[in-house]
Amino acid sequence: QIEDIIELPPHILEYDSKANVYFYSDAIEGNDPLKVGVDISFPLNVNAANLSLKDTVIFDGIGYDITQIERMLLHYNLVNGFPLGTEFNLVLHDSLNPMYNLDTLEFIGFDNSGDNIIAPATVNQDGLVTDSVLSSGVLTLSDKEIINLLNTNKIIIDVTLSSSAAQNQDETYVKIFTDAHCSVKVGIETEINLD
Repeated sequence: QIEDIIELPPHILEYDSKANVYFYSDAIEGNDPLKVGVDISFPLNVNAANLSLKDTVIFDGIGYDITQIERMLLHYNLVNGFPLGTEFNLVLHDSLNPMYNLDTLEFIGFDNSGDNIIAPATVNQDGLVTDSVLSSGVLTLSDKEIINLLNTNKIIIDVTLSSSAAQNQDETYVKIFTDAHCSVKVGIETEINLD
């Protein structure tokens, strides 16, 4: 959510504005003071490079013996509503061993380019998001990744945002409004040997 980005340093937004109000004195009645308020709505205009947002999900595990699992697949949907190129990984963590992570599941190959950069949302000429980008797929876990997933009790969703897909590209500024969001849904499919 955009609030997570606004909370990042520098924590202070400076602005300068000027307003003129015209009214006729005969429109004022009584002795009450005249109060004027201003409601300003403006987008956040940013140039972002590897801006990282993280969220934590407590994982209760899967109630199967590891020897029963023939294979495990992760089905995922990622909806990118930000006008920023997005990458995401799932970090498998064991809170009993907080010094290191068990594994990192990288979601790559969205566009057959070999990287895991998801295209930014489509925007119009005013910088407003008109269409989110949906990326879906299946990640087949190796035996080691299955063991690490079964031993984790905390999954960290690590999302990285950049306003430019290429590192050496000129600075690109995008407008971010409060309704911008990125959502991740992951489901687990297992094949179990019950013999």
